[in-house]
Amino acid sequence: MGSGEYEVARGLFEAGLFDSAAVGFQRFALRFPRNLLVNDAIERVLLIRENREPGDEALKLYAHTLALRSAGLADSAAAAARAGLTRFPGARVRYHWQFLLAEIARERGDHTDAIRFALLVADSTSKSRLAPYALKLAGDETVAMGDDPAKALRLYQSLLERYPASPLAPPVRAQVMEMRKKLQL
Repeated sequence: MGSGEYEVARGLFEAGLFDSAAVGFQRFALRFPRNLLVNDAIERVLLIRENREPGDEALKLYAHTLALRSAGLADSAAAAARAGLTRFPGARVRYHWQFLLAEIARERGDHTDAIRFALLVADSTSKSRLAPYALKLAGDETVAMGDDPAKALRLYQSLLERYPASPLAPPVRAQVMEMRKKLQL
């Protein structure tokens, strides 16, 4: 239920009608609090609120990037994200582009690029709310590529120290405990 309303709001977002999209996503989240898309709707509202700039050109390009990705065109989305980073290097939405590039690299199995882009987002100076997710992605990719587990452990530990209230903290804490046990053996 309500998925049609979500799709209408998503269409408005992708068309660059951010005020209308934010209202649509908020209305959807309030009317259908148990829908699986509620977190995505809230994420889009926050994305719009936090990344508005005069002209909204960078946010419009990011919306286009997400549209490409949701259409299954990951390579085109990556190219659009790279173009956005080149064209708008100081845009507020740059961390979202970098995180998207990290996710796409992870999906392609390119661990090195995934870690590189994730660490750009996780940089302590970024102040991005994506930073804990980027630290987890970098840690997971470090493990996936078979690198030294101590490197992954440092990334996970950084997440726990910098973002103890993150929803990622409990599973990461359990993962750290498990890794420490294995390293002691």
